[in-house]
Amino acid sequence: MDQHLYNTDSGNERVVGSINFLESRHKKRVELFSGFIALLVVFIYTHVLTQSGYSPYLLLIIVALLIPGIPVHEEFHLIFQWVFSGRKPYMGFKFPFPYSALAPGARITRNQAIVSALAPFFFITIILMSISLLFGQPMRIITQAWAFIEMATCFGDFYLVLWLLKYPSQTKLGNISLINTLFMTNE
Repeated sequence: MDQHLYNTDSGNERVVGSINFLESRHKKRVELFSGFIALLVVFIYTHVLTQSGYSPYLLLIIVALLIPGIPVHEEFHLIFQWVFSGRKPYMGFKFPFPYSALAPGARITRNQAIVSALAPFFFITIILMSISLLFGQPMRIITQAWAFIEMATCFGDFYLVLWLLKYPSQTKLGNISLINTLFMTNE
């Protein structure tokens, strides 16, 4: 993205970087690595279930659990984006995934963006791993496998965090037509 100046309530901002997850190279990278990690988890937990005397087909329960799990993942992003920006973000869907995006004109600091990006990873993982302790086998195994597959869905979030870490903490994240854009205030 070109380094345009934008007039805002707080003065002029210039774009210092952007990442578009709808762009083919980023989209393919996220889908490939998320899929690979999820497949690896499935192979490991298929083995664990089989070795524990259970049917590996029990992992199909996770497919049903991912349907509500993915929107919940996005809700964690939305909550943190809303708290940090003070403006209600919006949720949408671009095949094959739902997304949460900052409201037009809203900005959060780079570090707030990192916390927002990592929120689903920490909360969903902690919740699922804690819940798994309440179950006996095989539900404990399935819940833990679900937690690891949910982590695989966080690959795009980790990718965003690595990109954000390339920029100074004074930058602010915004959203321009679903493109994550970093701004620096001109003073």
